Amino acid sequence: MSVRTFNPYYQLDKPFVNGLNYIIDNLPAPPPTPEAEKLFKTVIEYIGSILDSDDPTDPIPGIVGAFIAPIVPNAANAYRDNNLPNELFYNETQRMLGASILMAVKNSPPESIEELLNDSEDKVSESGLPSSEQAPLYIAIALGKASYAYWRTVIGECTPPPPDSSSSSSSSLVKWQPYIDCNRAINYANLPFWVCATMESAMLGYSQMNSFDFKIPSLGNTLGVTAGEFAALIGSLGVSAGKVIYKWVPRIRLPKLDNFVISDFIPDEYSPVRTKSKGPPRCCLIRETQVGSECKSLPACGCGGGGGGGTLA
Repeated sequence: MSVRTFNPYYQLDKPFVNGLNYIIDNLPAPPPTPEAEKLFKTVIEYIGSILDSDDPTDPIPGIVGAFIAPIVPNAANAYRDNNLPNELFYNETQRMLGASILMAVKNSPPESIEELLNDSEDKVSESGLPSSEQAPLYIAIALGKASYAYWRTVIGECTPPPPDSSSSSSSSLVKWQPYIDCNRAINYANLPFWVCATMESAMLGYSQMNSFDFKIPSLGNTLGVTAGEFAALIGSLGVSAGKVIYKWVPRIRLPKLDNFVISDFIPDEYSPVRTKSKGPPRCCLIRETQVGSECKSLPACGCGGGGGGGTLA
């Protein structure tokens, strides 16, 4: 008998759904499409409604609001810049596992996403990571499940035009109609990417809290994971809504020029001490004929790459 993996953060679905409903209920109705800054502010207002204190003199909500305000725009920038693979907070195993799950979701038919996310929880459990390092992956999966269920319901409510309904939840869902396509098939085709946006931004939000793993059970780990969970919810709400409203698309990631140093791009006469570089010499880069470590079919360039004793013009 197989044992199901339990996601410790399954309870995030309710604040996520309530948050998206709050956003669409409080954003100005188009046209025109509201500015992204208004979306960011609305997310913080929703979080503020959760943290609201009965004591009007209590300064904590204001302080917390200032502390969490950058989370959504930071997550949005990182998502659009496709920066999750560069997030140094995560170790190699976390990055590889997260990337594998996201790629599988993007390449799966919409009706298979829920089953795939259930299977992903098993993979996280079997990864050998400590619980503090499993936490952001479990959180991303939990929010991905909530996103899948929510947007699938929105698609069903909004295309074709929804029937009259008096329920507050349904009326909130209907308000997304101006931002999604009138063709239901297109919306279902977009569903995997909406879910991935939620999961990526959850991990980007979590990393902003920079919860440290002290390698031993400690209060620091517990507080860090809890703060990260909160930041993941904030980031996922802002980017999920922004993905649908503004059609955000991650930029193409270019490989880093981490094999070269600045001296490779400075003429020797201006560089008294030439720093050793792991990359090809500057002349070879300019002539674009570098093969291995030698200059091929060119006059002598004096770079030490096999071209002889000439100088670079």
